[in-house]
Amino acid sequence: MILILVTSAENPGSLVREVVKHIQAAGEEYLLATVPSLFLRYENSGRTRILHHRWGMIEPDVVFHWVGGGLVYSALDALEPSGFRLINPVKTWRIGRDKSMQLAVFEREGIPHPWTLFSQDTGWRGMADHLQWDGREYVLKPRNAGRGIDVQKIHNERIGETRYLNTPRYQQGVLVQEYLDHAPKVRHHFRVNVVGGEAVKGTEIRASGGNWLTNQAQGGESVDSDSAIEDVPGDVMRLALRATAAIGADYSGVDVIEGSEGAFYVLETNEFPGFRRTTARFLSRYIIKAARKNRLDQT
Repeated sequence: MILILVTSAENPGSLVREVVKHIQAAGEEYLLATVPSLFLRYENSGRTRILHHRWGMIEPDVVFHWVGGGLVYSALDALEPSGFRLINPVKTWRIGRDKSMQLAVFEREGIPHPWTLFSQDTGWRGMADHLQWDGREYVLKPRNAGRGIDVQKIHNERIGETRYLNTPRYQQGVLVQEYLDHAPKVRHHFRVNVVGGEAVKGTEIRASGGNWLTNQAQGGESVDSDSAIEDVPGDVMRLALRATAAIGADYSGVDVIEGSEGAFYVLETNEFPGFRRTTARFLSRYIIKAARKNRLDQT
């Protein structure tokens, strides 16, 4: 049985609905549930058991979770060491939500990324002393926010200080990252969706309307929503696969950007990517395969 954790069982979202459709077509048993609807029982049986408030005891072969926040982490933190197979693992979700942790992994694994200075509770002055203001531009990013939220470009110390002090998210930890410019090309980055160690979808996303941000949530536009993975440069795909493997992800949406010299750098891996129907099909197959494998391993 496949346990699918969502924010709302009545309205799980388009991605989960698509996944459920494929699971049903494969003849697999599944249960949509919220974290508050579950209880964990520890009864000296040698295995933690899951109790659903309506369906009783359940024995999932895998747990696919599509919900964020502290509540779900607390529940998953208990499930994973109990031996349940989670997609994605809790560690992957934590790394995915923390840009400083991602960069630590990339640094260790030798995965190219923009030069970055990270600080927490240091204050702007302490950070500015370690930056070079010789015409360079930097990007300020909050440690734990996605979708381009509170990402700002700066080109001198004064502007940096003003934006640092006026952005509350930065007080929880901020990254100062080199601004990678690839002019005269239109500013863009590549998004590669990886599922089960395979790059299954890729597209180029361009900044629009004179904006420098390429995030789709901030107005960036996909060159072709139906583009195939073959349209993405090979070096970009290889970096996406390496980054996904490095954080231990079953699936991820990886953002890769080009530098001025033509080399590519991983911006981030996304643990909660905006997968569309095409990618949902691959994700469903992977979940079903993992469930069947785990079921066989338990027999």
